Amino acid sequence: MKNLSYRVNSDWATALKFELSWATAEDKLWLGREIKKLGRQRMNLHVMTEAKFILLKDAEEKIIGWGGLDLQYNKQYPEFFSLNLESDYRNYTLGLLIESVRATYALSQNVKFAFVRMSRESTQALLMKRLNSKFYEVID
Repeated sequence: MKNLSYRVNSDWATALKFELSWATAEDKLWLGREIKKLGRQRMNLHVMTEAKFILLKDAEEKIIGWGGLDLQYNKQYPEFFSLNLESDYRNYTLGLLIESVRATYALSQNVKFAFVRMSRESTQALLMKRLNSKFYEVID
């Protein structure tokens, strides 16, 4: 992936720069520790060995967000998982940027849909946001 410069409109009118990249094996080890610290499940890292992560890094190359996807483990059920963005960056549609990259990559691999598992209890606001977008639907 090429570097992406993303301009944030705000009162302080600063241009923030971000880079999108695929996670390396070393990055995946770091992600496993971070996901554990967040108290989230890490099954996809252990079971889906071909899973990929898109990383979002700031200008200092600090990872500030990521999104996982697996199109290989069970080709009938391609999956997006583990979308995360540091809270200081959640008001700039950067989560949507990560989602868009995942979707674009999936489409480039002839994948027309992907599954996302979510808990209604712990992620109600995000679930509602996704359902209201009309890009997601509840199937179970």
